[in-house]
Amino acid sequence: MTKRPSDKNKKLGFKLLGRPATLERQAEITREMKRMADERRALLYPWTDEEVSHYIEAFRTQRPDQYAEYIRQEVERNEIEAELGLEMERFARGVFPHVASRDCTQLFGKVRGHVRASLDLNRK
Repeated sequence: MTKRPSDKNKKLGFKLLGRPATLERQAEITREMKRMADERRALLYPWTDEEVSHYIEAFRTQRPDQYAEYIRQEVERNEIEAELGLEMERFARGVFPHVASRDCTQLFGKVRGHVRASLDLNRK
């Protein structure tokens, strides 16, 4: 029994069973995936520097222990644990109830950049 490719895979031209796509088709697939990613990015909330600063200040003053743990993890390991990330997301949704979870990822990227700049952590 042969499995049928899903509609999404048909649309993008992936060969689940059989030969790989031609280079031209691979380029077309790549362009389509980029277009879809751009569309998803366009739906994200556009965070301002003021909102990012407000979140950081609120997190620092209202949850000082978690803020200190965030700084420690960022400095020592260049990443944060999932549990702390979830707590930060819950806090963000309390501060900004109008945002969705997907928007918090973008917020955290901006928070990270702001904190790293203020601590002068320029490593990648």
